[in-house]
Amino acid sequence: RVLEELSGELPIIHWSDATLRDTVDQFIAGTGRMPTATDFKKPRMPPYRVFMCNYGLTPTEWLQANYPEHYPSQQEMIDQYTNILTKNQNAMPQKSQSQSITITISATKNTKLK
Repeated sequence: RVLEELSGELPIIHWSDATLRDTVDQFIAGTGRMPTATDFKKPRMPPYRVFMCNYGLTPTEWLQANYPEHYPSQQEMIDQYTNILTKNQNAMPQKSQSQSITITISATKNTKLK
């Protein structure tokens, strides 16, 4: 039990592929973003030398190969924003045509011409 408690505080000495991927996955889940080169200098993150020794790649190159980010196409972005606008427009209360006419007529009746 004491070893289990200490293991959470001790740095990882041997970075296996599974341990490295798990650490990156936890970082992404916790921050909602990909780690940067600066993040790999922080405690509990695999250091630069681990990537160079194990894969012959920099952390950035390893991330690009193993966690490719999806950049939406122009059409995907148009579809995404169209869906958002449509959803927001449908959530707004709609005036009926008779309400619009009533408002227009009442505004016209109260206006005096000179």
